[in-house]
Amino acid sequence: EEESWSGGAGTDATANYWVKVPTVATAADTDIYIYYGKSDATDGQDAINVWDANFKGVWHLPDGTTLTAYDSTTNVNHGSISGATAQSAGKVNGAANLDGVNDYINVGTNLDFGDNATYTISAWVYLTTLQDSAGVVSKLNSLRNGGPYVYVNIIDSTGLLSTFINGSWRTSSSTGIEINNWYRVVYKYDGSSINWFVNDTSYGSYTTSYTDASVDTSVFIGNWSTNDNKSVKGRIDEVRISSTARPAEWMKFEYYNMNEADNELSLASQEAVSFFNQGWLYRKKITIDHTYVDSDLTDFPLYVKLDPSGSGLGLGSKIRDDGYDVRFTSADGTA
Repeated sequence: EEESWSGGAGTDATANYWVKVPTVATAADTDIYIYYGKSDATDGQDAINVWDANFKGVWHLPDGTTLTAYDSTTNVNHGSISGATAQSAGKVNGAANLDGVNDYINVGTNLDFGDNATYTISAWVYLTTLQDSAGVVSKLNSLRNGGPYVYVNIIDSTGLLSTFINGSWRTSSSTGIEINNWYRVVYKYDGSSINWFVNDTSYGSYTTSYTDASVDTSVFIGNWSTNDNKSVKGRIDEVRISSTARPAEWMKFEYYNMNEADNELSLASQEAVSFFNQGWLYRKKITIDHTYVDSDLTDFPLYVKLDPSGSGLGLGSKIRDDGYDVRFTSADGTA
């Protein structure tokens, strides 16, 4: 999936890609290839198949100029934007900017989990103000009891994470997040307990079960609902909802992959090749540093950032101006 693209046609390119890698290994480095240089190539993206079947929604909130809230998964839970605007300085490409009062993104009513269902919800947040009960990801029900109605919430000036479940607020136990920094916040329910994470660190857990009372109500990004005025004041980026309790190893590599993509990935020198005898003339090897990977990860959506000015991960002057000739393959050449 190509999230953004600029350059090419004689100049180096800057781009953001998401690439499904069959196995990211822990015992040794993983190699994949990026091919390019086919003059008559058509767009080869297959965005919805980057995200495995457990992903129920992935919102990049991209661009930085005109905010969109399209869901990249096959579930097409596209968001309706109210008040939120585009912010060019996102964690990955652009982000959503919210006013701290009544801005929100409504991503629809299709995200129901069921009683004691497992799931993982994550987002990058950059808060400019810490205020009372800012909803990062929420799903209300009419009685506000039973299942969680605020999944990931920043509670007051302490910056702690909190979740409302079974009629009570439950709060993370570690030090809160601070303003004017990017943090990746995660809420996970594994069937018996809530687990909160910030970046690559556990922020506590709470043992509980619940009956989901919030069927057929909307999920909101950046607020509790349409009329609660519990908006985040700051930026939100890369929101994901999965119907599985992702292991800690998965979440840790997700964090490092997005936080410092130029550290755990390295790009080799350009090679002149013939790919499947179909006109792809050049390739570079991308190596994933196994020291960032604590266990083998299957069908992992790898973030590949091409930014020659910042990281050296560039493709030179041999690529088209629309990026249509870019293809990613496994080390054996399998697309």
